[in-house]
Amino acid sequence: MIKFLIYKIVYENKILYVGSTRLTLNNRKAIHKYYSTRKNTKLYRFIKENDCFSDLDFIEIMKSQITNNNKDKIHEIEQTYMDLLKPSLNERRSYVSILRNPNFSMNDYQKKYRSFIVNCECGANVMMSSLYNHKKSKKHIKFEKICVKI
Repeated sequence: MIKFLIYKIVYENKILYVGSTRLTLNNRKAIHKYYSTRKNTKLYRFIKENDCFSDLDFIEIMKSQITNNNKDKIHEIEQTYMDLLKPSLNERRSYVSILRNPNFSMNDYQKKYRSFIVNCECGANVMMSSLYNHKKSKKHIKFEKICVKI
């Protein structure tokens, strides 16, 4: 059973940010305070420029539980609140469903990303972005040792 909450950050009656967490709201607030001095997102730039962290209100929107470890469901609920409240400083969607676009199928997804898959000389199919790490894998090193012996 996963407990989570959806919260909003408000400044001068304007909703700046909607988020979700499995922590307590006070713990999440402490993390935001820490990140506000170290990260460079819209929210944290706003906090730095206005020097307003102490003036922010962290307000719990809802608290709930999910029976299985389904983070997608939590993010889907968070996205529902983001769509409803339209926070100004969220940079990206929390949840995107391919079902939102009825013209998009898994077949389209595979066609779109197939070009990123390469065939390694050892016979493995890997994402192009993972090729460097793959070449350090046991499977690839074993293949190279066999090739050197021949």
